Amino acid sequence: AVGENIYSSPLAGNSWTKLTNTAQPYLERYCFDGTNIFASQGGNVGVQLFKFSIGGSNWTNVTNNLVDGYTDHVFNIGTTIFISKDGVLYKSTNSGTTWQNTGNTGMSSLFNYSILADGQNIISGGYQNIYRSTDNGLTWAISTPSFPYLDIYDVYKFGSNIFASTDGDGVFKSTDNGVTWGNQALFGTSQYRF
Repeated sequence: AVGENIYSSPLAGNSWTKLTNTAQPYLERYCFDGTNIFASQGGNVGVQLFKFSIGGSNWTNVTNNLVDGYTDHVFNIGTTIFISKDGVLYKSTNSGTTWQNTGNTGMSSLFNYSILADGQNIISGGYQNIYRSTDNGLTWAISTPSFPYLDIYDVYKFGSNIFASTDGDGVFKSTDNGVTWGNQALFGTSQYRF
């Protein structure tokens, strides 16, 4: 995906073909469930979500019953699509036809700077805490230790370990799927992305 269109390359990137006949402006966040590409516009007001089906030629608006608000993330676990808007997590099990507010039970932060979907686990790094859900976002638990003075900007899995970058205290690592974390390196520095 580049900006407002979808391109494909059957030749390992040596040549590209535009698949979309209609463009949608300001598409910034994407996920792919194996059949469909979901993409969200940037911006704060009137943000919409679109779907492009492989083999098709146009974007389909699947915003439907989603509320307005800033889109933090779009991701999937299998064919279940998730979108985080203003810190509230919604999910769709029917390719965007309808959306359900997961409730965010146990999550007090309104800011999700980063989300890692790993199997049935979802790990959300945000304002002063890392949260972990094992039931597709219905309930959340705060990981140990909490991060009372830090923002968690990125969460990334490498092998069996998960790493979190912070604003001000370096990099943390978890070896138990995000339940507990230990400070690894780069103390006193800000790491925004892996």
